[in-house]
Order: sequence, then C-alpha cells, then structure tokens
Amino acid sequence: MKYSLLVSTLVFTIGNLIAQNNSHGEFVLSGKVNGQNTGYVHLYYINSNEKRIHDSCLLNNDGEFIFRGLISEPSRGFFHGNRKSQRTSDPNAIDIYLEPKNIQAIFEINKFKDGKITGSNTHAEYVALEEKHREVDSTKWKKFWNDYNNAKANKDSVEAVMLWEKNIAFYRADYRAVDYDFMQKNPGSYTSVAVLLNEDLPTDSVKMFYSNFLPFIQQSRNGKIIAERIRSAEAIAIGNPAPDFTQADLKGNIISLSDFKGKYVLLEFWASWCIPCRQQNPFLKKLYDQYKDRNFIILGISKDNKDQKQAWIDAIKKDGITWPQLSDPEGNESIIARKYNVQPIPANFLIDPAGKIIATELYGDALQAKLKKLF
Repeated sequence: MKYSLLVSTLVFTIGNLIAQNNSHGEFVLSGKVNGQNTGYVHLYYINSNEKRIHDSCLLNNDGEFIFRGLISEPSRGFFHGNRKSQRTSDPNAIDIYLEPKNIQAIFEINKFKDGKITGSNTHAEYVALEEKHREVDSTKWKKFWNDYNNAKANKDSVEAVMLWEKNIAFYRADYRAVDYDFMQKNPGSYTSVAVLLNEDLPTDSVKMFYSNFLPFIQQSRNGKIIAERIRSAEAIAIGNPAPDFTQADLKGNIISLSDFKGKYVLLEFWASWCIPCRQQNPFLKKLYDQYKDRNFIILGISKDNKDQKQAWIDAIKKDGITWPQLSDPEGNESIIARKYNVQPIPANFLIDPAGKIIATELYGDALQAKLKKLF
C-alpha cells in the first residue's frame, strides 16, 4: 500500500512538473452543445499577458464550437451558453480548468454541470474535488435543510434558528475538511492553490498550506496572490502602522489616509451590493454623529467596481452617509483592499491618532463599547 501511494505521488508530481514546463502555449477548447444549434457560447479566462478575455463563438448547425487562446499556466475559465441568470448556479454555465492542450467538451442544454470534459488534468482534479463536496452536500447539507424546514413548518422559529447555528458549523467543518485533505495530498496542483485562494482562514493556516505547495505552484498566479495576502495580513497586525494609501473621493478629490493623522479613523470596507454592510450603515451613522466632533472619523472604502458606480452613489444617498467615501474602480481587485487583505465584507480597522492599527472587525455592540472606552 505504501509503495503504491509513493508511485502514485511520484507520477502525479512528475506529470505536473511536465505540465508546468510546457505551460506557456495555446489551448484549444472544442466541443458541442446538444440541444442548441443557434446563438453563441462564451468563454472567460486570463491569457498569457495577464489580461481578462471574453471570447465568443457562434455555434454551427450541429451545435459545435471551438475556442483558441494563449495561457501562461493551467487556470480556471468560465464557460456559458444562453444563460438564464447571472448566478453561478445557472444550468447553462460551468467552470472549466484550461490547460495548454487540446480539450474536448460535450454539453446538454440546461445541464452544463453534467458535461463531459476531457484533455485537462487540472479539470479532472477539480471534478474529483467537487464530487467530494457533493458527498458532503448529499448527507450533512440535505439533513440540515430537512431539519430546518421541518422546524419552520412547525412554526418553531427559535428551534429553526438553533438548528441553523448548530448545524451550519458542522457542515462548514466537514466541507472544509475535504478541501484541507485535497490541498495536503496534492501540493503540485493548480486546483489546490485555487482552493486556498478562496478559503477564509487565519494567516497561520494559510501559511501552513502554502508552504506545503511545490515551488512552481507557489509561483503561479494564484500562488503569488496568496503570498501577497500573507504579507499583507502580517503587515496589518494590531500594533503595526496602518498602510497608507491615496484614492479619489466621491467628488474626485484626492485623499490619503495620512491626511487624518491625529484622529481616530475607522476604515470601513463595504459595497452597495453587500446586504450586511448596508444593514450596518444606520448604526455607523448614529456613532459618527455621536463622535465626529471628538477626534473621530469614518473613512468608507467601496468595493463597487466602475460598472457599479451609480449604485454606489445611490446607496450613499439612500443610507444618509455623510463621512468621506473612497472608491477604486477595480472593485474586488482594489489596491487598498489588497493592502488590508480584505476579502469578505464588511470589514473594518480602527486606527489611532499615531497611525497604528488598534482593533479590527468591530461591529455592533463591540464597536460601540470600543468607542465609548476611547472617548
């Protein structure tokens, strides 16, 4: 058994090293959509020049398509046909891991998730991982929802909430255990580094998994992003100087964090589309009105992208926000958000008059108590 495992690991590692050495090249994605012979199919990916590409292909009378492109490494793309919605659960949409190879795909209309994709080892790894996730979903998640819905049907809202809080933690733990096991056993996989990129873990845990990856995975696109996040997380530890930044406000004025030296500053990362953020705005408004004349200011950092600018402006007006607001048109790729290692939002940082971070993740009563203690 041990000998078999060693051989499998060596074959896997050598195969990935070969793929890595031949990674700069052309991919060809060809295939067919059964049940659709008109209109376009679409492919989104990052090319070898690190540009986001949206390519389209007109289906022929047999529903066939072909895409060609240059990529620098195996990476995830997004493929869809005639979409019914913009949600990732759309039946005519699917993630595909591209490699510089010939990749074949056969889809059924409205059943893209069941499509057969061959020619990409990375995609095969991704499919195997998703199958493990489905096993958790079919047991833990299914039972969880049955219990929850039964409680709601019996109009026992208290029991339903308790079941939610109890079972969601177990579900997430089992779901993550699948990811952790995969990353540990597949240190030379581009799927592993993509999984780690999307995990919300303490910095020490991220460093542990990252250090286990093979060098070429650490130097991949996602590997470099993770390395930057680790550096950012260590830089924004409580007690460290808050990283300075410069960005335009709502009126186009250029503002730097260092402009507020001598004040307590609450950096509040939010977005117009973030429901928890919007729910917190009335509470922040109350605190701001209470302390704004006592050496305190809130500085809002929006993660709305350039296409969501009007929604951001409308949200500011609707929520009655009067503190300074900054926006980076790159949205989720905001330089400020990356400096502060912000992933899920809302997120915030409390900075003292000397420019040092003194607290993070302060919400509701915790934020109110902290400000009351300071002032």
